[in-house]
Amino acid sequence: WQNRPSCVHIVMDITAEKMNARHLTDKVYHDVDTGIRSRKFLEEYMGRVLQERQNATLCYLDLEDLEVVKASFGPEVSTAYIQNFVELVRKNFRSGDTFARIQDDKFCLVLTGNVKHLIERKMEEILAAFQRNDDRVFCHNCNFNYSVIEIHREKDQMSLEDLLKQAEAEIRQKKRKRRTMDFDNW
Repeated sequence: WQNRPSCVHIVMDITAEKMNARHLTDKVYHDVDTGIRSRKFLEEYMGRVLQERQNATLCYLDLEDLEVVKASFGPEVSTAYIQNFVELVRKNFRSGDTFARIQDDKFCLVLTGNVKHLIERKMEEILAAFQRNDDRVFCHNCNFNYSVIEIHREKDQMSLEDLLKQAEAEIRQKKRKRRTMDFDNW
């Protein structure tokens, strides 16, 4: 400086930038309306589970009549409907289990190990509680479908998309079977 060799040290506070980056990352991995994990998080988590060939159990959940609730009663009521469902599922599983929203009315629960029988029993309990007529929003009309798939490290080489397609196919088959039974009982 002024014809002399010199050195300049610049110190900048980047706390706000780091907080903003952390906030954006959190938004990517969490669903804003429910506070649970997002599809992006599930994709990355399942990528690791499948790559490491871990045993796991995936439960695909399809919340019924969300569009009807939204069209009939508005977005606030449909959001409450979703939040009631999420809270009921969340309180029946450990906080470390991966529970993610993958679309408006579709969710995924992943537990480590092969525990299909446990999840199926829990889902029946949750469904009964969800349909019980109490003070929650629209509980007497509430319903959801689920499909449980065990992932075995030795045999399964499926991708997450393949697993989700298989789960959706199982749910469609359950719905068809239920409609046939309803028609027969009519």
